[in-house]
Amino acid sequence: MSTVSTVTQFLPRSAVGRIAAGMGLCFLCYCVYFDYKRRNHPDFRKRLRESNLIYSSMYNFSMYFILKLPDPEDKEATQQFIIQEIQLGEEGITTGDIENGVDHLCNAVMVCAHPQQLLMLFQQTLPPTVFQLLIKKISISEVQQPTSVKSDDSVPTITELEEEGVE
Repeated sequence: MSTVSTVTQFLPRSAVGRIAAGMGLCFLCYCVYFDYKRRNHPDFRKRLRESNLIYSSMYNFSMYFILKLPDPEDKEATQQFIIQEIQLGEEGITTGDIENGVDHLCNAVMVCAHPQQLLMLFQQTLPPTVFQLLIKKISISEVQQPTSVKSDDSVPTITELEEEGVE
């Protein structure tokens, strides 16, 4: 014997339907109430903005690397890429587009064979607030970085870049 037929023995079918509809309505009211409380929480908008910023920057960073990353085997192309990214980053920062400039500097650090040396150079030359933003972007971007990018034999070092004239 099924539970539905057992319930209908004690209650008429119309009462079972009304009870089910009432429970559904209670659940819907609970969902609306919970959503109202969630949206009116003081930290809701702050957390929403932070998560959107993180996801959008990770998406932009990953799409940039998918589209424009040089071949790791081509040392010349990688060196040109790093030089170009540093120059674009410096231009962005000097023109006031700090977010875009930091994105370019982050790209250069992520491709460089010795990122610690490049970061030390940036720490000496960049304003502290811009450097902190760069560190934050790098920590977010490391999640998306492919592991095949870091190959010590094919990626130029800082001294090689300085010989090329990048400050």
